[in-house]
Amino acid sequence: MPMGGGAGVALPVGISSGGTGATTAAAARSALGAAAQGSHTLKRSTGSGNYTINSTTFAAIDDTNLLVTVTVPTGMLALAMLMANCGQASGSSGEIGVAIDGTVQAYTVLSGTLSATNPVSQSVMAVLTGDGSSHTFSPQARVQVSAASVLTILNGDAVGCPWFLVALLPAN
Repeated sequence: MPMGGGAGVALPVGISSGGTGATTAAAARSALGAAAQGSHTLKRSTGSGNYTINSTTFAAIDDTNLLVTVTVPTGMLALAMLMANCGQASGSSGEIGVAIDGTVQAYTVLSGTLSATNPVSQSVMAVLTGDGSSHTFSPQARVQVSAASVLTILNGDAVGCPWFLVALLPAN
């Protein structure tokens, strides 16, 4: 699968036939035409240096390389998934999340003994029901207690950097 640092790649996603979903998939194809096949955009960061977050409110991790804007057709779902390796250089627990149109819809809490050299892999997903409008999906992060705390999101190489997937799928 071709990927580039921060470049979005749209690829078709097939609908599986057979089983209990066969009728639903056929109905989606009939109603939505080519859109029923779905698509996805996979973005990754540059791998050119760790991100440090010290905000107590959710803030974008990297709107240059990880932001996705897509029109979500009626009858489709947008599934957004953030995958990142996180550590804490100091202070309290942190959180990573997915914002849709500027509002964090889902997040996960990082706690325990973490550091940039002892990170933990985290993933979080959010779902949006299609309405035919354009929507912006953004990975977000924050620290929980004070701005003196620091959350580190590893971005030291092309393998360990954050990945952000937004997939359009039939709603039924």
